[in-house]
Amino acid sequence: MTRTLFVLFSALLCALALAIEFQPIGFESIGMGGAGVASARGSMAGYYNPALLAASPDLVEVNLGGGFGVREYNLANNIDRLAELDLSGTVQRIAANAPLGPNTPQDRANIQEAQTILTQMGNERNTLGIMPSFTAAAQVRNIAIGAFLTSDAGAQGIVDPARTALIIDGGGGIYYAYDPAADTYGLSDAATYNATSLEFALDNTTTYLKLDGLAILEVPVSYARRLPIPVGTLAVGVSAKAMRGMTYRADVQIDTESGEIEDQLENNDRTSTTVGVDIGALYIPPVARNLRVGLVGKNLNSPKFERVNATDIEVSPMWRAGVAMDVGRQVSFAADLDLTKNDRFDGTESQFIGGGINYHPNGSLSFRLGAMKNLANSDDGVIGTLGIGLGLKALQLDLAVQAATKSGAYDGRSIPRYARANLALVSRW
Repeated sequence: MTRTLFVLFSALLCALALAIEFQPIGFESIGMGGAGVASARGSMAGYYNPALLAASPDLVEVNLGGGFGVREYNLANNIDRLAELDLSGTVQRIAANAPLGPNTPQDRANIQEAQTILTQMGNERNTLGIMPSFTAAAQVRNIAIGAFLTSDAGAQGIVDPARTALIIDGGGGIYYAYDPAADTYGLSDAATYNATSLEFALDNTTTYLKLDGLAILEVPVSYARRLPIPVGTLAVGVSAKAMRGMTYRADVQIDTESGEIEDQLENNDRTSTTVGVDIGALYIPPVARNLRVGLVGKNLNSPKFERVNATDIEVSPMWRAGVAMDVGRQVSFAADLDLTKNDRFDGTESQFIGGGINYHPNGSLSFRLGAMKNLANSDDGVIGTLGIGLGLKALQLDLAVQAATKSGAYDGRSIPRYARANLALVSRW
């Protein structure tokens, strides 16, 4: 017994390396603070914890849905403004007009504002994450099959803070320092150009927009069964899944508009196929039959995906624990905690704790409320979650949303730093 505990503990320590984010998808989990490891007992069990199939309240559950999420921190507004200022074109025109000029008043004003934006970006984090998702899953008794698409397309604004000066390569080994206020050029040298020039940074990709992402379509077949133990009830489950991954990797101009990021990623993608294994456990104590404690380990075989012009992405195992409790027939509570610190493709990390309440007065109506927080990054603040399901038990429409309490700005408007929405059709018998 001691040896078994030691092996499990060692495996968990190894898992505390790097893993992709455990994204909340589907319907109930999104509205309950991302919790699902001990509460997703139907068709979503194949994603959250296959052991939950041994405790499914319905004979059959089917769901079809899709969603979209976004994380934004000081990037979209900045790069869109640089695109409006035509940063790359302005630098090229100023270089072409050396050494006598003149440059237009618009180019002179644009380059000064662009320098201010780049200086600000060099002193803070600038990231954007785009997270579309899709689910199609069915559960029959203690078996489930599904198709779950999770995607994280990230962008980072990389600014070389040492190279923002207007030093221009005039050709023929001649370099000029440009003063936009006076619209004049003065002689410079190669050493200053190489060390401080904005033109050098743009041409040699030390100031750029880094695009990186991974979309995974996993198709798990999941099974669970209860095991006889002397105290309480224990269920274990396993998901064997085919995984189709599309990776993205590109470095593009920093004045690429935010609306063009997805197009840039599509031109630099690679698709590969592999397999993955998830395992889960669920424990129900004898003194509290309405309480469930769950644990899941995902991608335990560390599946790999190829990508263009970069090393392969290895998806390290991720672990998450959860608890859930039913209070009568109409109220349920659930909470989850990431045991691993997970990677995002915008360069940040996540380790979420979250939970919520589900009030379901009957089979045709449910209300959910919750909150979640990223323990690895405080930029989002607390993320509030809300969900509602309406319709007959045999066919119900479900809407769930999440939004951060902290906000940023885009095009003069305040926007949450993190937001997600999901719409699903659910049928139960």
